[in-house]
Amino acid sequence: MENSITGEITKLLKEGKTVKEIIGLGYKPRTVYHVQSRLKKQPPPLITKAAKPPQKSAKPTLPPPLDDNLENDPEIIQLKKEVRKAELNRSIKEITVKNEIDELVELAVEWGTDFKKTCKYYEPREDFCLGLKWHEESAIPKNAGKPLHDATNDCFRVRPSPLLCVLCPLTSENQKVWPRENNL
Repeated sequence: MENSITGEITKLLKEGKTVKEIIGLGYKPRTVYHVQSRLKKQPPPLITKAAKPPQKSAKPTLPPPLDDNLENDPEIIQLKKEVRKAELNRSIKEITVKNEIDELVELAVEWGTDFKKTCKYYEPREDFCLGLKWHEESAIPKNAGKPLHDATNDCFRVRPSPLLCVLCPLTSENQKVWPRENNL
């Protein structure tokens, strides 16, 4: 049975401390070396073998080969045609939607540019919006425009983008003078 000193040294050695570190803690060198040599003589702890995982077969099981005549099967040919047609229709719809979005953005930019000219909140000499302000630059929406620091009011304003002007929350629809009639 170990006394408390040798037990402490044993614990420190098992934790990975070196002999020099343990002696540095104030333990007698002779005792530290004695415990170290005793630990080296002990057989390693028994390790029980874990159950082996089931071995996987070297070759994966493949499905049976397809009949070569399936490629010529009228139903398969018809299904391939329908899949191709669906893929083409989807591509056409994607192109159409993209074109419509591009047209809407173009119209919004045109209208926003016109709104900016008549907006009571827009300062044309300094090119910034007096109506909208943010306390932090990071709070400004992504496409609102170029951020400008207003040192007088300790806030951020923007050099507004036409998209911000067309979507401006400060001017109601009644206040906006639509640049063109019957374009909706």
